[in-house]
Amino acid sequence: MTSHPSVGRAVLNVLSNWGGQAISLSLAFFVTPFVVGVLGDSAYGVWMLVASIAGYLSLLDLGVRGAVTRYVAKFAARRDDEAASRTLSSSIQIFGVMGAFATLVSLGLALVAVSGFEIPEADRHTARIVLVLVGMNVGVSLVTGAYAGVVAALQRLDLLNVADVATGVVRTGATVVALLAGQGLVAMAAIQFVASVGRGIWLMVLSRRLYPALRVEIRTVSREHIRLIFTFSSLVFLIHVSGTLIYFTDALVIATFLPIDLLTFFSIGSSLVMYARMLTSSVSYTTSPMASSFDGAGEHEQVTRLLLMSARYSMMILLPVALTFLIRGSSFIGLWMGPSYAGPSGQVLTILALPLLFHAGAHAVGGIMIGVGKHRPMVPAMLIEAGTNLALSIALLPTMGIVGVAWGTTIPSIVSSIFFWPWYARWALGIAVASYIKTIWIRPWLAALPFALGTYVVERLWPATTLTVFFAQVGVCLLLALAADWWLCVSGAERQVLVAGARRRFRRVPIVAPSTTTRPSE
Repeated sequence: MTSHPSVGRAVLNVLSNWGGQAISLSLAFFVTPFVVGVLGDSAYGVWMLVASIAGYLSLLDLGVRGAVTRYVAKFAARRDDEAASRTLSSSIQIFGVMGAFATLVSLGLALVAVSGFEIPEADRHTARIVLVLVGMNVGVSLVTGAYAGVVAALQRLDLLNVADVATGVVRTGATVVALLAGQGLVAMAAIQFVASVGRGIWLMVLSRRLYPALRVEIRTVSREHIRLIFTFSSLVFLIHVSGTLIYFTDALVIATFLPIDLLTFFSIGSSLVMYARMLTSSVSYTTSPMASSFDGAGEHEQVTRLLLMSARYSMMILLPVALTFLIRGSSFIGLWMGPSYAGPSGQVLTILALPLLFHAGAHAVGGIMIGVGKHRPMVPAMLIEAGTNLALSIALLPTMGIVGVAWGTTIPSIVSSIFFWPWYARWALGIAVASYIKTIWIRPWLAALPFALGTYVVERLWPATTLTVFFAQVGVCLLLALAADWWLCVSGAERQVLVAGARRRFRRVPIVAPSTTTRPSE
């Protein structure tokens, strides 16, 4: 078992994350129109509402999984297997209690809260059953999340992604079969639960093979390690609360004050932004345990370099997606979901895509700070953003509808990105604000200008009539982004490393097939 981070491992983890997400996004891309078409706007709105409630139930993680990743990575770096085992055992005990509580809470919400939403009477009984099943699913995911934390701590995100992709493929296939057979939301929720159980068993076996010295023994659970976990996780929990309020409250606000079918229109746009954010979460999910290992080894300069590099590359990846949403979002939704969704969902997408222009820096800083245990200032900042988000969404909803809810999310996010995160990085790691702005924002923005111009010209002069044409156009414009990134964002030293690596790989590939007339002696 290797615990010290390496560039090769980091690159593999990031690429595997992106590969896994590409498969997941492809599944969602092809299945979402089918699911919405079969269920209808109202039933799909119920599904998205329950999904947002599940997001709140997942807060019962209490930040413990993040603590498992941090401390197992730290103890593994020190070869302290006993401390790592005690940490895992303590976390499983905590998750067992929280998992049972999640199931009970979902049962209570099913009995009491469903009638408070604008759900048609005919769908309320189904919504209650689905909510209980989703609560059970969250409970299973909490317990098995401890093992996912171990795999992440050992920086084997490639294997974690294999488990997630396999689970997603099985879940999606089963969902399609169930809907074709005339089933509905209850079958979808049951499939989610069974898939989570299978994934959990897989992760248990995987963590055991990766770290054979790791033991789960309830008798080794100690107050000391539970206290250690909560010392770290309490702040992570508050960060998760803030994030959940920011990203899941919109659905509750819409379902409370507007007809449930409008949640479908909002969710189509917001889900695309969520998928885009996953691109940067893949990087921060990789860099957080790396930062923990660097911090544990006393290599603090490496932490600073890791932050700036990961944020810069994240922005290079994210900007073409954000600009495509801003310039061609409505066109894409019209081709993907149908013309009736292009207007309202396209407006939501355009507004929610604006914070993506700044998002990579904030996400990179957050992941690194959690990794090195300097995340306390994130709590009040994110809570203020979440509270402002909720207040603005409710205030703007009566006059602007779902567009007002989108603005209520966007405005606080942009303000936080500009006025908090650069100064936070300066306070925690000594990164100059000017260096932050130049490295993470200015250079990637300048490099993205050719892509933005090309995308605008294509949208005006050559509007796509099919998704195939749309993606082909995006691919052509991406060539402009790649060329500009190479010269403006990638440093000379990085270009040399990348070129040398490409040459080494090229030399390994035979240009001419070896002769079959002579065979080496064996």
